[in-house]
Amino acid sequence: MARAEALRILGEKVRGGDPALVKKATRQAHTMSQLCDLYWSGAEKGRLLTRRREPKKASTLLSDQGRINKHILRYSGT
Repeated sequence: MARAEALRILGEKVRGGDPALVKKATRQAHTMSQLCDLYWSGAEKGRLLTRRREPKKASTLLSDQGRINKHILRYSGT
């Protein structure tokens, strides 16, 4: 398996890719918890809009919060 992975990485390098850059970007990516925090900071500032370009109602945000807590954060491990 290690040999196959080494060949895959070498092939990516030959095609012009940069495996080290991909690895670095992956390490610096936001976690699900951080993304949820960004979502809530936008909600607090009224930046979350519906399809009609209106701010989301408080009841919708409450539903969103429940879904995030029950389905995203619980199973994402963060």
